[in-house]
Amino acid sequence: MSKASETLLALANFNSWRRGDETLEMPPPEEIGAAIDDAVNLLRRYDEMERRLVRIAHHIEDSNYYGGFAAPRGAAKVLHEVLALANTPTEGTRQ
Repeated sequence: MSKASETLLALANFNSWRRGDETLEMPPPEEIGAAIDDAVNLLRRYDEMERRLVRIAHHIEDSNYYGGFAAPRGAAKVLHEVLALANTPTEGTRQ
């Protein structure tokens, strides 16, 4: 299981307990804190990757427009689709 999957599971379980799921016991505060720390670090890395993808997409668009670097056809479109998917709210998230 990836670090992101472990963090998601820990936070989802904690949130279910917090909302009254009586089938779950309260997780130790240290575990909750560690999961929050992991989520913050994962989101920081995600944010940096998103910024880099945007720069790459703009570079591909500019290069193709000016006749320079020949990127694979549709590469910029794919990057924009990935960025759009990454920024789509998921079910149950606050907006």
